[in-house]
Amino acid sequence: MKKYAVIVVGGGPGGYVSAIRLDQFKIDVAVFEKERLGGVCLNHGCIPTKSMVKVAELFAEINEADNFGIEVKNPKINYLSVFNRKNEIVDKLVSGIEFIFKKRNIPIYNENILQIEKRDNEYLIKTDKSEYSADHIILATG
Repeated sequence: MKKYAVIVVGGGPGGYVSAIRLDQFKIDVAVFEKERLGGVCLNHGCIPTKSMVKVAELFAEINEADNFGIEVKNPKINYLSVFNRKNEIVDKLVSGIEFIFKKRNIPIYNENILQIEKRDNEYLIKTDKSEYSADHIILATG
């Protein structure tokens, strides 16, 4: 059973920033995230939405170009390109976080936590793949 000083549950902004900060203080830390680092905002919410909103804004401006003497005929949205661009932006940001974790040797476990149990002065964490223990736990699940 692998033991850590701190296990962070959740790889969103609260979780990954906590883990990086703990590591800066030389505290043995690991992060458990069932999906990708970055959390909902980065992977599914704010960042992807802003990318899509920008496309809508540009499309609306292009459709108003005639008002400024610019002729644009039949603009179309290539949805595959829009989604590919959105994915590239998200991937780049997630890769940045992963790079920091790799550089600092902070382990990321892509496992589902099934149970957290406090026993004496430590926490036992059971996942769908293994078991771990920690002196402290940070729940940063959003």
